[in-house]
Amino acid sequence: MSHPAIRSAMDACADLDAAAGKVGTDSPVHALSLVDYEPEAIRDYQQQLTSAREELDGAIAEAEAARVEQGEASSGEANAEATAATDRDLAELRAERDRLQQLIKEVDGLAAKLDELAVATGAAATDVARRPEVADAVRTVLGGSWVDDVLGAEELDRAEGVVHAAVGEIVRLCVENERQRNALTDQLEHNLASAESGGVGSGGAEAGMGGGAEAGVGSGAAEGGAVGGGGPHQAD
Repeated sequence: MSHPAIRSAMDACADLDAAAGKVGTDSPVHALSLVDYEPEAIRDYQQQLTSAREELDGAIAEAEAARVEQGEASSGEANAEATAATDRDLAELRAERDRLQQLIKEVDGLAAKLDELAVATGAAATDVARRPEVADAVRTVLGGSWVDDVLGAEELDRAEGVVHAAVGEIVRLCVENERQRNALTDQLEHNLASAESGGVGSGGAEAGMGGGAEAGVGSGAAEGGAVGGGGPHQAD
C-alpha cells in the first residue's frame, strides 16, 4: 500500500512519465513507487509490541497479587524467602516493561518520521512536475510536431533537456528518501538489539519487524531499480 502523498505525486508525474518514456530517460513514476515504507508492516510491529506489553502487565498483576498474599500470610523464614523472590521477580518484570515501553515509543517515533518523509518527498516531486517550464516542456515533447523545421527541432531539444533534468531531480529525491529511511531503520535496529540484550521479551515482535517492515522500509530496492539513474524507462 502506497502512502497517499506518494500516490498523489505519482499521479502528478503521469505526463512527465510519458515524456520521459519518449525521450528515453528514467520513469519518475517507477522511481516514486520504490520510496514507500510498508506502513502496514510498521503497524503490525507496533501491535506485536503492544501485545507483548499487555502480557507483561498480566504477569506483573499476578506477581503483585502473590506479593499481597505473602504479606498477609504468617511470618516465617519460608515466607520471607518467598516474599523476597517475588519482589525480585516484580522488579525484573517492571524493568522489562519499562524497556518495552521505551521501544514502543521509539517505533511510534519512527512511524511518524517515515510519514513525514513520505509527505515531504511526495510534495517535492509534485512541485517539480508542476513547474510551468516543466509542464511546457512535457507538452512540447508529447506534441512533437515541430521536428521538420530547424526552429522546431531546437525547441524540441530544449524541451527534452528540461524533461531529463526534471526526472533527474525526482530520482535524486527518491534516492535521498531511501538514504534517510535506511538511517532511521538502522537506528531502530540498533535500539532493538540493545533492548533485546537488556532483556525485553519481544523476540516474536522483533521477528515481525525483521520479516515485514525491514523488508519494505530499508530494503535497498531503489538502488537496484529505476532510481539508480540511467536505466531504461519502465512503465507502470
